[in-house]
Amino acid sequence: MTLLWTARRGLSEIELLELLELPHAVWSPLYLALHESLVSRSGLLNFFHDFLRKAVENRYLTNTNEKNAAHLSIADYLDSREIDDRKVDELPWQLRQVENWERLKDCVTGPDIFLKLSTYERQNELMGYLACYGGEV
Repeated sequence: MTLLWTARRGLSEIELLELLELPHAVWSPLYLALHESLVSRSGLLNFFHDFLRKAVENRYLTNTNEKNAAHLSIADYLDSREIDDRKVDELPWQLRQVENWERLKDCVTGPDIFLKLSTYERQNELMGYLACYGGEV
């Protein structure tokens, strides 16, 4: 549940399985028990209601170190993947949450992610990331 709390827009079932290193046999009963508390939007699982997010935070993520560790686990996972839209959407955001400015700079100034974020639709997001560490375009 901490991974879902940590994710920007949610996580796909595959991402959850890989992050948790769970086989389908373990995941299936867990998902069935939780399915009424989760919602799937564009293939990403997330909490159905914000009170669940808050409950997870209050129970499992009570301090900054725990929150940062959760964000870094997703960032490290995404960093190891090939470039795709999920990586572009989620990785810089995770690095921003932990205020890892050097790693964020390397991420958004790398040619693949920079090009995907420099589109008309995402240019404000890119500018926001660049402003975090004082970078310029």
